[in-house]
Amino acid sequence: AQAMCVGSRRLLHPTHALVLFNLAYISLVAFGRAAEAAGLFARSLAVREAILGPEHPFTVATRSELVACLRLIRDDAAAREEDMPTDDDASSAGAGAGGGSV
Repeated sequence: AQAMCVGSRRLLHPTHALVLFNLAYISLVAFGRAAEAAGLFARSLAVREAILGPEHPFTVATRSELVACLRLIRDDAAAREEDMPTDDDASSAGAGAGGGSV
């Protein structure tokens, strides 16, 4: 598989985003670790944005989960920054949630 880079991290496979998303969800729901989940959702979001783009439903769902975690840990400034729709995001509002396959 062709490697992709996001920042200084090397992504070996597109399913990396799904694994991160699932780990984040488990951290949040099963263990109540919102701060840990936020970090994992942020990493998943970076991968999904690089692979799928910002408007894809899986990317939008991941951003939504990240914003929810940031609000849980009372990082309202970061939550507002992530939650601010761009011109590109406006057309994808209400795209739905879910882990998806990427």
